[in-house]
Amino acid sequence: MLSIFTSAKSFNNRWLGHRQLNQAGLHTQRVIWAHKCRDLRRLIRTHDGTRLQKEIKSLEANGYVSIENFLSATDHNAVVEEINRATDRIGKLAPVQTNQTSGFGDKQFFEGGFDRYDGGTLNRFIDIPSQQMPQLERFARNPDLSALSRQITGRSHQKRKTNIYLMIHGAEEQCHDLQKDFHRDTFFSAMKFWYFPQEVTLADGPFIYVPGSHHLTPLRLQWEHDTAMAAIETQTQPNVGGSFRIAESQLPQLDLPEPVAITCPANTLVIANVFGFHRRGDAEGGRQRLSIYGWQRPSPFAPI
Repeated sequence: MLSIFTSAKSFNNRWLGHRQLNQAGLHTQRVIWAHKCRDLRRLIRTHDGTRLQKEIKSLEANGYVSIENFLSATDHNAVVEEINRATDRIGKLAPVQTNQTSGFGDKQFFEGGFDRYDGGTLNRFIDIPSQQMPQLERFARNPDLSALSRQITGRSHQKRKTNIYLMIHGAEEQCHDLQKDFHRDTFFSAMKFWYFPQEVTLADGPFIYVPGSHHLTPLRLQWEHDTAMAAIETQTQPNVGGSFRIAESQLPQLDLPEPVAITCPANTLVIANVFGFHRRGDAEGGRQRLSIYGWQRPSPFAPI
């Protein structure tokens, strides 16, 4: 029963998936109180000293923000050099493999990181050791990242939750990538960011976000309840796992606008509240997207 008060989200859990409790509003109350606790954390942790007041307001309004020229030209070049050196080294150590197994794959570890597949799409996460990658270490401790993270979660960003991230699109006609369906990650506000050292075009399969979909409106709360009950009844993945999917055709029913594909020039930070609806953009198999990736998913019911 204690799982009700944690970040657990799978409706396979005997308590979280309890039909009568959810009919009485268990899931929606978890969503509501997680947001209240987040709001309290944000009150305690202010944004004083950040240069990004305009960007923070945009993040609050839309659920995401794209910040061009995030680093100086000198710092950008230094970061790119370390990223390229690391990806080249890991590429020789752990050659890229293909995958034809559907669903979310397990982590496959190698020295300095791991691979994980979403259907045919490869997610390669590379560690950032401080001594070997001082510029990336410095990037991961950038106070602006913490200011933006606090706006979303009420928690600062942590260096250990930062990786070099190489994504290689799979062939959709052979093995579907579930991350290319609109979804929200979990039942509370959580943060993800991508710093793009290279330009991201539509052909690269950019991050796609539904502006304003992070707001907890009455329509959204009803959708959360209905989707939770359907997941309990059908026991089908991925919704029963707690990462709810939504069809693009359903967005107008929640009074939401058209999705936005976030293309950007090199040296751009994209950060989002992944309680909002989002997906990975479409691209041809083999197309790559490289970034520095970070995340923050705090304990949802911790008020401080």
